[in-house]
Amino acid sequence: MIVSDRLYTGAAQSGGLINPAAYIPQRITSKETRSRAWIWTPPQH
Repeated sequence: MIVSDRLYTGAAQSGGLINPAAYIPQRITSKETRSRAWIWTPPQH
C-alpha cells in the first residue's frame, strides 16, 4: 500500500493508528509533481 506524505504524517502524529516504523519513504515523480510517499507491505508469515 502507498500513502501520501500528508496522510502518513497525520496518522503518525495521532498515535496508535499506524506503526510508523513499518513504512518506507519513497520519492514519487509524476509529470510535474515531485513528492514523498510511504510504502507499507504486509508482514510475511
